[in-house]
Amino acid sequence: MTLSLGATLVLLLSIWAILKNLEKAGAICSLLIVLFYSFGQIQDSLNVTFSSSSLVWLWLLVFLLISYGIVKQDFPESFTKYLNFFSIILFIFPMSTIIFFHLPVVDLDRSDTDVFADLRGEALAEQYLPSLAPGEKPDIYYIIFDSYERADKLLELYGYDNSDFISSLEQRGFYVLSSSRSNYLNTTYSLNTSLNMLYVHNLPKKAFFDSFGNLNNNHVTDFLRDQDYQIVVFKSGAKDTDEQYADIFLAPLEAQNLYRPPINSFEQLLFKTSMGRLLLQGETGHQPSTANSNAIVASVNRELSQRRETISYALEHLPDYAAEAQNHYLFAHILLPHIPFLYGPEGQSLDYQENLGHFWYEPEPENYDEYYIYQIEYLNTTIISTIDRILEDSTKPVIIILQADHGDGNYLDPDNLTSVGVDTRSSILNAIYYSDQDYSDFYPSLTPVNTFRIIFNNWFGTSYPLLPDEVYANEHPSELSPNQKPNFIDACLEFNICISHVEEAP
Repeated sequence: MTLSLGATLVLLLSIWAILKNLEKAGAICSLLIVLFYSFGQIQDSLNVTFSSSSLVWLWLLVFLLISYGIVKQDFPESFTKYLNFFSIILFIFPMSTIIFFHLPVVDLDRSDTDVFADLRGEALAEQYLPSLAPGEKPDIYYIIFDSYERADKLLELYGYDNSDFISSLEQRGFYVLSSSRSNYLNTTYSLNTSLNMLYVHNLPKKAFFDSFGNLNNNHVTDFLRDQDYQIVVFKSGAKDTDEQYADIFLAPLEAQNLYRPPINSFEQLLFKTSMGRLLLQGETGHQPSTANSNAIVASVNRELSQRRETISYALEHLPDYAAEAQNHYLFAHILLPHIPFLYGPEGQSLDYQENLGHFWYEPEPENYDEYYIYQIEYLNTTIISTIDRILEDSTKPVIIILQADHGDGNYLDPDNLTSVGVDTRSSILNAIYYSDQDYSDFYPSLTPVNTFRIIFNNWFGTSYPLLPDEVYANEHPSELSPNQKPNFIDACLEFNICISHVEEAP
């Protein structure tokens, strides 16, 4: 970022020295910033046959024509202000993205926690709690598979039969909720809802914004800590799920920032969205064009490798606490099958190829379904091994929750919500294991908002009533002004995606 600011200042002073006119120098400098930072975004919006070299020549022509006009004519002051405004926006956007992901989350204040407790009905539900011995309390594994689609949708839309995996879970004693949906369509709202056991859109504005992307305070971990549980969180790479209060935070060594990549996150974002991507592209707009790009490609591949290592580390080490006498709550947010896709056929590692979209490895649209399924197949194989080790090593009762935060987003257009998009995005894998196999309170359409209400009632003596199982979509953030709470859309009323609570004996 310092380099970018320095280069901008040098450029402005150089043009000013040539033109002897600060206003015109500022306008030309702003024009260069607009063209530089918009290059990648404009190229992404064009079809793939439009090569980088063609766009460079077009950019040069635009720059020369407008610069000539600025030098030879007196442009209205509004034109210069317009250019300056857009240059600032295009410069600030990548910077603000990085700043957001590095800002520490903070505790909710007392007024917020009181709002959560009241909305949850906590005082009444937890008024009388029995005293339980450590051996009576279960170890709890909450494993989130990001974007894992429900089995019937995998078959209907992707042509993939996931029945072997579902059968493997059922053979091990899991209850699979065959028509479950997420309560919201993104990770932040979904996990805030499941971990706080309430619908977050019902929060007043202050508590809503204070809790956005903030799982530092969530009721599941607070409750279990009061029950003398040790809280174990595995690194995911996602800001909100990584920054929870944990007694033990686990990550592979390279994911603990012991490895310093050739380029940092801010620089990677600039390469993706600006003319910096030319270092990665040749004439076709795909393959690296210079030796200087080797460090960039190496950094991208290192990022993909670290993502794989983070996932495999969590799945490998989840069983490590099963044999201990201490009670544990273990949380693992697995960023798969969510893009970027990390695995190919037979679990092979995917490296950076050619796509310069928001994520480093995205297949062409016609190959998306195929590669999405490769991620499913990898997870299916590895999680069964993890489950078997947990069940084999456990000396106490066990609860295992396999749950997606939402379904796949390939059919969802946030700017144009449709019934198909909301239906697909809200259809999730949801399966639960009780060591006593008593699933009498569960039903196929149960949603995550009620998961821990049932668990706490069954195992800890709380008396939480179940909430209605509902799905909510929300306005795209780009349509909102700062500090404007989104408008949440009831999927039943708007898209006829209604959840019926039909009892079915497990």
